[in-house]
Amino acid sequence: MPHLNVDDALALPANARYEHLLRRAVETKLLWSLGDGEGFALLHDPDSGSHVPVWPDADLAAACAPPGFPLEPQAIELLNWMEHWTAELLADSCSIAAFPTPDGVGVSIGPAPFREDLENELKRQAGINVTTEFSLSPPAPDALPEADPHAG
Repeated sequence: MPHLNVDDALALPANARYEHLLRRAVETKLLWSLGDGEGFALLHDPDSGSHVPVWPDADLAAACAPPGFPLEPQAIELLNWMEHWTAELLADSCSIAAFPTPDGVGVSIGPAPFREDLENELKRQAGINVTTEFSLSPPAPDALPEADPHAG
């Protein structure tokens, strides 16, 4: 899916927005959230707890910023998210609000499944099929080619 304008992206159903978020995050190597320069915004739901909202680009994050709060789009490098944010969110029992709309509708997902979905999208975009293109185990010794003692 190509880069969408704000209105078209916000009009997508939640699952399509989630897929768009994964694709764009991997393409740009960035996630976007809202912050005030000292920290990041959290969404609170009495039933499901705290969520860090993330969007695929700055324009969408800005369009979903709640009025009356001094929040600006803040970029988070994808590698930083994968290496640090996931563990911190798990430790804080915080979930992700993936691509919420201005009325707060988005996909609620835990940090570990979100990271797994990002990893799967990374593999998909790289064209890697982990079950057929490489193996984590070395080949059996009898499968190694014979060395030619006469090769120079």
